[in-house]
Amino acid sequence: MKLSFSTLGCPAWDLSRVAEEAKKNGVDGVELRGLGGELDFRKIPELSPDNMQKTRAVLSGIEIPIFGSSLVMDRSADREKTLEDGRDLIDLCSRDGIGLIRVFGNQIFPDEDEKKALEHISRGLSDLASYAEGKNVEILLEVHGNLTNLARLQTVSEAVPSPAFGILWDVAHTDKEYKDGFAAFYRPLLSRIRHVHIKDHFRLPEGTKLTDVGAGEIPLRAIVESLLADGYAGYFSLEWEKMWHPDLRDLEEELPRFVSFMREIG
Repeated sequence: MKLSFSTLGCPAWDLSRVAEEAKKNGVDGVELRGLGGELDFRKIPELSPDNMQKTRAVLSGIEIPIFGSSLVMDRSADREKTLEDGRDLIDLCSRDGIGLIRVFGNQIFPDEDEKKALEHISRGLSDLASYAEGKNVEILLEVHGNLTNLARLQTVSEAVPSPAFGILWDVAHTDKEYKDGFAAFYRPLLSRIRHVHIKDHFRLPEGTKLTDVGAGEIPLRAIVESLLADGYAGYFSLEWEKMWHPDLRDLEEELPRFVSFMREIG
C-alpha cells in the first residue's frame, strides 16, 4: 500500500518541513497542492528547472506522484487560458517526473443542459489528455462538484478514451450519495482510478462535518480493503483540508493517525 499526503494540509510548511514529516511518518509520497501557501505552479521555485535537483535531494526518496492543480473544465473557466495553463503544467510535470495532474470538472449549472455541459467538460479533458500522451503524464478528473455520480463519470470517461486520462476518487464526495454502497460507484470505474483521496466526516442532516481519519462515518476500512482486493495499486492520499478549514488540528497531529489507520489495513 502506497501512502501520501496533500500539502493542502500544511499550507505554511516549506519543502524541508514537508520532507521531514513525510520521512518521520513513513509515507511514500507527497501530493503537491501548492507549497508554502503558493498554489500557482509557475510561482513555486522548488519546481523550476534550476531547483529540481535540490528538491529531489531534500525529498530524498519521497515521490511526488501528483500535482493537484486548480484547473477547471466547466464553462466558468476561460477555456483557452485553461488549456494553455494545462499544457504548461504537463510540460513541467513531464520534465520533473510527476506522473499525475489533478483537474476539476466541475459544475453543471442550473441553466445548463446536462448533456452539453458534460460534452464541454469532456472536450477540455480530451484536449489535455491528448497533449499528455507520450509525456509520461496522466490527467486525472477529481470526483468533485457535480461530477460525483457513476452515470456522469461514465459519460465523461467514455468521451475521453485517451490512455492519458484517469479518475481521482475522493471518497468523501461520493459518500454523500452512495454511503455504504460505495462499490456500486467505483467498480465500473476501477480501470480508470489512479489516485484516491482519503478523509473522514460525520453525516449530518444537512451536509457533513470533517473529522479525524477513522473516527467518522465514511466506511474507510471497507473501501480500502475492497480496492486492494480489486487490485488497486495507486496511492491512498490524506487530504487534510487545513487550508480551507483552519479549525482542523495541525497536520503533524493527523498524519500519524492516518498512517497508523492505513497500515493496520494493509
